[in-house]
Amino acid sequence: MAHRSHLAGAAVAVAAALALVGCSSAPQNTTRAADLDLRSLPQAVGSPAPGGDVVVGLSAGTGPTWIFPYQPSQFANFDMISGFINLMWRPLYWSYVGESPEVNYPESLAKEPAYSADTLTVTIKLNDGYTWSDGKPVSAADVVFSLSILKAAVAESAANYYGYSPGQFPDNVKSATTPDERTVVLHLTRPVNPSWFTENVLTQVIPLPSAKWNRTANQEGLDAKDPAVAAQIFKYLFAQSSDPKTYAKNPLWKIVNGPFVLDQFTPASNEATLVPNDAYTGPGKANIASYKLKPFTSPAALLSAIETNTVDIARVPPANMEKVPDIQKKGYHVYKGETTGFFPITYNFKNKSGNFAAIISQLYIRQALAHLQDQAGVVKGVFKGFAVETYGPLPSAPTSKYHPANTLKNPYPFDIDQAATILKEHGWDVQPGGITTCTAPGAGQNQCGAGIAQGAELKWKFYYNNGPQTNTLQAQALASNAKRVGIELELVGKDAGFMIQNLSNVSNPQNVDEWGMKLLGGEGSFLNPTSNNLYNTTGSSNSGSYSNPKADALIQASVVDSDPSAAKAEIEFLTTDQPALFTPSRSTVIAWTDKLAGPPNAFASFVSGQTQPQYWWFNK
Repeated sequence: MAHRSHLAGAAVAVAAALALVGCSSAPQNTTRAADLDLRSLPQAVGSPAPGGDVVVGLSAGTGPTWIFPYQPSQFANFDMISGFINLMWRPLYWSYVGESPEVNYPESLAKEPAYSADTLTVTIKLNDGYTWSDGKPVSAADVVFSLSILKAAVAESAANYYGYSPGQFPDNVKSATTPDERTVVLHLTRPVNPSWFTENVLTQVIPLPSAKWNRTANQEGLDAKDPAVAAQIFKYLFAQSSDPKTYAKNPLWKIVNGPFVLDQFTPASNEATLVPNDAYTGPGKANIASYKLKPFTSPAALLSAIETNTVDIARVPPANMEKVPDIQKKGYHVYKGETTGFFPITYNFKNKSGNFAAIISQLYIRQALAHLQDQAGVVKGVFKGFAVETYGPLPSAPTSKYHPANTLKNPYPFDIDQAATILKEHGWDVQPGGITTCTAPGAGQNQCGAGIAQGAELKWKFYYNNGPQTNTLQAQALASNAKRVGIELELVGKDAGFMIQNLSNVSNPQNVDEWGMKLLGGEGSFLNPTSNNLYNTTGSSNSGSYSNPKADALIQASVVDSDPSAAKAEIEFLTTDQPALFTPSRSTVIAWTDKLAGPPNAFASFVSGQTQPQYWWFNK
């Protein structure tokens, strides 16, 4: 679409897709998920042979932009953690067994943690055998060092770590002791839900090489137990990570404990080449010669690379699922997995321009917007069946013990007339095709709501990541439906990098009045599906500043109460309260050359994002 000559054809395609979404009908002669068997993983064939360069095709905006293991909010990218950082620095606990959401203890640095009866003490015993690439063992001191640096990071700014919520981890670690070189004991300030703490917190802890990283530009051998010293060390490491042109040469980043180490990095394109860490002592010694991360500028470019066999493994762009049979004929295995993550259109609850903060704070407005989204039509028309409807922060499938009833049946089904009725009942003069305005200001039951002025218009900017065509089609479909009740969504398409670095009230408060809604991408789900960090008031990933005391209390309960009903109650409330407009959760479809072999779970893990290329090999 970057070329002017393509606009006419693109406009026709978009118009056809919008018409399809509006009537929820299926297109003719189009590949559907139900038409294909994409749930079979090939068994490993041949035997591991050394050599071969695996080229990984990445979508626009998902290439590495940060190397220090703890990511600040402005660079937060799940693919970068799992497919880049974790290949060099192993998390304390590896999550997912294939695509199954559970802790993978055989792949972890430590044994299953032990909790005291009051859950105020957590004992972690490291597995024997793991070493850093300089030969030093991965020790309890490295875990404590990591916690000290993380505490220093969030003490300077909540935005320095994307997974941080004030008062929670690492704030809730009162002290950490090391009875021996392989044991860490965490003393917590208050009880925790062991499931949440292990699955969502400890899986994100990454031990750091304390013997080599306990330094600044001018001093070495520093003691990070002193918070002031830890702050100096963090600033030094942060500054080093802020200089991408030095990534491949900086000796800091050569000290790793994972199966790979960075060999080459190109800042202009965010391309990276990792090679086997010859000193790796964990499970799965790499057979391949290199692992090359290659971002593409557009879904069309990525699809072309797959079709011409210039990449060895990639996710098929969501808008191109009809190409799956052709991709299979090109010599690729294709596999479809369902995600437990979700894809929200985030509201900006602090944008005061045009009374937007006051408008979007009204639950009835968010309910009306939910009624304007044709989820069934989007699943059929935009995703061609490769998606599931999603009404809250948990997709309708696959089901689990955490699913309340309102996540399985749409509480706000597509109904434009109902959306119009809701607006009229709250003091709005609905003008289909025009601009709906407030004619009954005030906080009464049949009025527009507190802070909404007479004549206020339902009109605001809606930014969307224009990399995937599916995002463009969803944004245009929603804007078209909204126009039918007089809501004007001013569409602004930007790439993912721009949105990540500019449209977050946490890391970019100077832009708070710039955007009303945004569709960026998916929110990766932790093993325990709480929305902690995302929809609690102080969450470091709460980019739209949603705030509700009841949500805060329910989220807090889900991280303390071990009963699954706590997280279930949280999900039920958020599905009703609509902190965001939840869109269908797309399937993850991966394709890899049939020349590439390995255990089935080593490919299934690519669906969940936890990449394990050390188990792959090329059949000669």
